Amino acid sequence: MRERVMWLGRREIYVYSSTAELTLIAQEKPDVGSQRSWTDSKTGHLEDKLHQFCTGLAKVIERMRAYRASMEEWRRQRESEETIRRQAIMKAEHQRALQLRLVENMEKWEQAVRLRRFIDAVAAGIGEVSEKEGSHVKAWVEWAREHVDVLDPLGKDATTSLD
Repeated sequence: MRERVMWLGRREIYVYSSTAELTLIAQEKPDVGSQRSWTDSKTGHLEDKLHQFCTGLAKVIERMRAYRASMEEWRRQRESEETIRRQAIMKAEHQRALQLRLVENMEKWEQAVRLRRFIDAVAAGIGEVSEKEGSHVKAWVEWAREHVDVLDPLGKDATTSLD
């Protein structure tokens, strides 16, 4: 129905009239529960069903809260499992790194032992060369021993560290 209100100017006003049909629906998530509805009809008025709607709505809210709580618990459980899994992976990676470092240090130590034997053999032959060459050889032996000490992993904190 349209009426013109002249004092507001040219404007249409809509008046709504009741059809005497109203439906109240309480709906949950499909995986939790189903829809429940209460309808106003000629034989039963909605006012007489409001208490049923309120009770049904309270039940829907309770089930939705329980569903959310279970989903939150599931999420926390998954996060906990993921944290444990990541820690296990990190521990295994750390162990592999320690094993690799152990092998590398052993190889460096073997190389240092072989180099020391070689340097000792060169130093033992100093008596067979001239004095001028002997001073060069002694200087080289000192330099070589210092550099072998740098290569040798024994006595260094990094060799025995578990970090």
